[in-house]
Amino acid sequence: MQHSARCRIAAVLAAGWLCVVLPWARAAAPSPLPELPLGLAGDVYAMARQPDGRLVIGGDFSMIDGVQRSHLARLRADGSLDPDWAPSVDGTIRALAVDAAGRVYVGGSFAAVDGEPRHDIARITAGPHGDVDRTWNPGRNIDTTQGVAALAVGVHGDVFAAAEITSAPLAGRHAVKISAAGLIDPQWNPSLRSGVHAIRPDSKGFLYVIGGASNGGVAVHKVAESGRGDAVAGWQPAFGGPPRATAVGADGSLYLAAPASGFPATSGAAPRFVARIAAGSDGRFDPAWNPPCPAPVTALAVDGDAVFAALDGNGDDRPQLVRWSARTAAMAWRTPGGGVRLLAPGAGGSVYASGSALPSRLALARLAGADGRLLASADAARPGAVHAIAVAPDGGKIVGGHFAVAGTSLRDNLLRLDAQGRLDATWHPSTALRSVDALAVGPQGEVYAGGESTVASYPTTYQSTSMIVRVGGSGEGAVDAGWNVVVDGWVHALAPDAHGGLHVGGYFAHVAGLAREHFARLSLRDAGVLPAWDTPMYPVNAIVVDEAADALYLADGYGTYSLPLGGGNSLARFSNATGSLRWRRSLPGMPAALALAPDGMLYVGGEFIAGDATSDVLAFSTAGEPDAPWNAATTTHDGHRIASALLVDGDLVVVGGTRYSDFPYAATSSLVRRSRVDGSESVPPAVVDGAAIHAITRAPDGIYIGGQFDAVDGITRVGLAALADGSAAPMPMHSRHARPQAPARTAGDDAVR
Repeated sequence: MQHSARCRIAAVLAAGWLCVVLPWARAAAPSPLPELPLGLAGDVYAMARQPDGRLVIGGDFSMIDGVQRSHLARLRADGSLDPDWAPSVDGTIRALAVDAAGRVYVGGSFAAVDGEPRHDIARITAGPHGDVDRTWNPGRNIDTTQGVAALAVGVHGDVFAAAEITSAPLAGRHAVKISAAGLIDPQWNPSLRSGVHAIRPDSKGFLYVIGGASNGGVAVHKVAESGRGDAVAGWQPAFGGPPRATAVGADGSLYLAAPASGFPATSGAAPRFVARIAAGSDGRFDPAWNPPCPAPVTALAVDGDAVFAALDGNGDDRPQLVRWSARTAAMAWRTPGGGVRLLAPGAGGSVYASGSALPSRLALARLAGADGRLLASADAARPGAVHAIAVAPDGGKIVGGHFAVAGTSLRDNLLRLDAQGRLDATWHPSTALRSVDALAVGPQGEVYAGGESTVASYPTTYQSTSMIVRVGGSGEGAVDAGWNVVVDGWVHALAPDAHGGLHVGGYFAHVAGLAREHFARLSLRDAGVLPAWDTPMYPVNAIVVDEAADALYLADGYGTYSLPLGGGNSLARFSNATGSLRWRRSLPGMPAALALAPDGMLYVGGEFIAGDATSDVLAFSTAGEPDAPWNAATTTHDGHRIASALLVDGDLVVVGGTRYSDFPYAATSSLVRRSRVDGSESVPPAVVDGAAIHAITRAPDGIYIGGQFDAVDGITRVGLAALADGSAAPMPMHSRHARPQAPARTAGDDAVR
């Protein structure tokens, strides 16, 4: 079930709709600061070293150390990003290979490289810029079901690709041979019964083909590069199931990582987790090479005498990276490192590891081959998202969302910018929050953050758990261990008041084990849950407190914007002191954001439908009466708009969210300014290239926006930007808005003070 104001935006992301830029006049470009790309861990699925020691990496990522790279990048010998080599691939890379000339072969699931049509396989020239080779295009002659899974370059320069071929005359094949000229050899057709996931060439003109087995049959084949790809006579490995990882030494020996249960034991010996088959062998393990290996191995790489391996945890042994000798099998070193899926030799004897649990790394680490020390290197990321922004009393900005890195600095979903928009290097709280979905700043500058938590819920069977924590607003951002509250659902909004209370809105049933339906009040002093009010609420998406008028405004509802589920979709005013209901108005769609102007006008953002017309912002008086001129001026009959963030700034209403059309479904998140008087677009908008804007906040140095985007007015900004536009001074009020949460969830909103 979809519950929050963000679910329509989540549907846009899930469907992968194209983001376009509207042809509007440009406002001021984004401020120079913050230029701080926010990212989550990317995925590196393939690595290959070129003859000069540079390393090509491919996978599912969009940034290397904050610099945009589309699924493919090259690192220099010292581990830094090669700034000149920048081919762009429009899909995931799963296989790489390099020939003697330094040309790079790329395989995966994609349709184009640098705009050139390429179906799952391409060649990049050996030049300095990574240009696609326009003369080499074998993919135009084959169709695959899941793209290219593996690549290898043979001793004569031929390319071998693993793929499930569906097009005639090669239909049913699991691997093909391609010449250096890009021609597919129709005669080469080894006997393979199922999919292939790795191809390892040796130095003698043979290939180890991993996979291609069925019904427990042989899963490691040894075939000739030439002729029909006939199997090597006498080759019969002493095991059946596919290994977890393989690597080939310079002498042609094959190193194998056993399945999780180990290779079958013989003569009462313990199962082996790693083994070697010597070059020229019939497939039996080399008894002279048996390194100390107490746990299953997930990745292997060989470089001269060095055999690098990634070990899973097993019993008391924690995950680690190790180096053994190819001659003696002795262990040279071991160091912590988990979640490793791939190892590859780098320049100068170093080794690269890609994985999900590397120390102080997102997705990629470089280690010294001699002793296992962590070396400097680039890292891979995909875009993160900002869900909430709050302004501190000193002009600093607290930013929360779903991200793991800001620029090149690791951050756990929460960061602080100083008054000039630079990252605060000292403020680095560590909380149990997997995402930060709501923020508020208290009277002493302390920060309240709510979001998805790793802490068990109440009741423990509930599908999601959130936590609200208190963090110091300065210094190191110390977490107050005595102030935290568990919520058995999603926190959408936080808003403190002058009575020592913190208002909490969202989709939940219990707060700290006490029954509270979608709305609660907490004590700022001790995190105690204050007495409940009687008026029932649907999931609360936005909150605004007006201290001077003793008013508390709540917007509630759930479902989608155009298809509300179960009721709600209303705007209500309460007494902030007593909780008594003053009025409640139904809305023609689900609200997502609130902003209160100093003159008493209340703006509600979302998507609202009346007949064949839509509007993303409605205006009401503080008595609950619709503002007819505004509402009439903001309706539209062409396209749809969703407002998920609002700010009243001087005499302007600043609106952020998503625009999309019916056909073709194209969406862009846009920052739009409208006059409060008549609803016209009196100032040109800033156009944001991305999926949505989730947060808008006025700070002394500009308007800060956050969300899921890659550029503002054509200038790269990932997730966070500021617009220094000379607007009026900040207004003394709270601005509330909805926002997408972490990718795995389907609901959430955030608060901005």
